[in-house]
Amino acid sequence: MKLLIYLSAPILLLLFACGDNEMEEKGKQAYVHKESTSPVSSGPVTLTLEEFEGMKLFMRHCNKCHPGGEKGKGPALNDKNLPNFLVHWQVRLGGGDMPKFTKEQISTDHLHQITAFVKRMQKMTAETD
Repeated sequence: MKLLIYLSAPILLLLFACGDNEMEEKGKQAYVHKESTSPVSSGPVTLTLEEFEGMKLFMRHCNKCHPGGEKGKGPALNDKNLPNFLVHWQVRLGGGDMPKFTKEQISTDHLHQITAFVKRMQKMTAETD
C-alpha cells in the first residue's frame, strides 16, 4: 500500500501543480495600460531604422509583460541600464516568470533591434525625469 502511495504522489503533484499556460497568456495579453505606463515625450521622437524595427518586435514579444518598458506582469526595463549580453542572456534563458525565447522565436538580429529600442526608451525616460 505504501508503495502505491509513493508512486502516485509524484503523478498527482504533476497533475495539480502545473498551471494553465493558456489562461496565463490570455491574462498577459489583456493587460490594461494606465496613464503611468503611457510613453511621455516632450516633443517628436525620431527612431533609427534599427530602433523602429526593435519597437515593432518589442510590441509583439515584450510589451504585454513590460508595457512601455514599465512594470506590468514583468519588471520595469526603463530603469535598468544592463549590458546587452545580460539582456540577451535573460531573454535566451528566461527565469522567474520570464519565458525563454529561442533563436527561432527571436533571432539574434531581432534581439539586437529590441535591445536598441529598449535603450532608446531608457534614454527617453531619463530625459523626462
